[in-house]
Amino acid sequence: MRLVLLFAFAIFFAACGSNEPQPSQAPEQGQPQYSTTYLDNKKRKEQAESPNIVIQIQGLSGGGIASLVGTFEDNNYRADSALISPTGQIVFKRQEPYFPGMLYLVLPNNTNLQMLVDLDQTFTMTTTAGNLVGDMKVEGSVDNQIMYDALKFEDGQRTLFQANAQKMAGLKPGDPTFLQVKAEQDKLIDDRKAYLDKVFKDNPTSIFTSFKRAGQNPDLRDCYKPDGSMDTARYTYYYRTRFWNGADFNDERLLYTPVISKMLNRYITELTPQHQDSIVKYSISLVDRVTDKPEFLKYFANWIVLHYDPKETTLMDPQAVFVNMIERYFTYEKRCGLTPRRCSHCSSGLMRCRRAWWEKRLQK
Repeated sequence: MRLVLLFAFAIFFAACGSNEPQPSQAPEQGQPQYSTTYLDNKKRKEQAESPNIVIQIQGLSGGGIASLVGTFEDNNYRADSALISPTGQIVFKRQEPYFPGMLYLVLPNNTNLQMLVDLDQTFTMTTTAGNLVGDMKVEGSVDNQIMYDALKFEDGQRTLFQANAQKMAGLKPGDPTFLQVKAEQDKLIDDRKAYLDKVFKDNPTSIFTSFKRAGQNPDLRDCYKPDGSMDTARYTYYYRTRFWNGADFNDERLLYTPVISKMLNRYITELTPQHQDSIVKYSISLVDRVTDKPEFLKYFANWIVLHYDPKETTLMDPQAVFVNMIERYFTYEKRCGLTPRRCSHCSSGLMRCRRAWWEKRLQK
């Protein structure tokens, strides 16, 4: 695990006004502040208890080895492995805690189940091989209990949403039947929101709350016209504008789940027009939110620079993105969250040396 993390940081050292329609009327939703204390995940790991995780899967036969896979930013790593007993029991027990975040239990048949770990790393999960989620029972972990309760709730709602979508197919906005079916859809959305809001309220510091809230799609029902049709320009603009509203950048645990990497990729490559001016605008809008959050700053700035490397991308004039990010964030003063130290190859500051490296590369 240490080698993987070192590799992730090594990548960082190596890397280290548009004409879009913008609605004139729509309420802006600012970035909510869900927590006030910055959670340093490395320090949090030091406070966690030694793991003793028991997973019992009824009907799991054949033995073999189960892997515990973790994630950091957009990299996966093997956190641990254990033998599967003849009765389908898997035990992960060791002295060193796991990084607080999300882990995946990967079975020999490539099926997997997810689990959350935080300070409490002693719990039991019991389920069956044929229905890993639906039959899951958790003892000793509030985080995993509420996560699997939510997964079961969403599985039940998924059937209702699919039935609603089938009823809506072929109906046109303004049709009384269309409005009735859309009202039913809105009721399902409200029910889901009410369920999760209660979970979040009852478990404000849970890693599940932080993880689940970050991944929620923004509520854009104010972007529909009275006849039920979508105001496309309004919807597109405010989806992008409100996209990060659920993410708590004070919580480093999120970087140890897949939610932030998926959101970053979608925000930059799908929701942002692939024009250099738009990419620069929305990249700066995002990265400026995390200039005092070292790990998020390093990840976001480095990911964008690497993604629009002029030697790799087909984007027209990628240097505009490349240079703007380098000049704004890869400076000795900002250091992308790194502590000051000297370059091992010259007498200048580390980030100043790295900036010169980038500038020399751009000239090639």
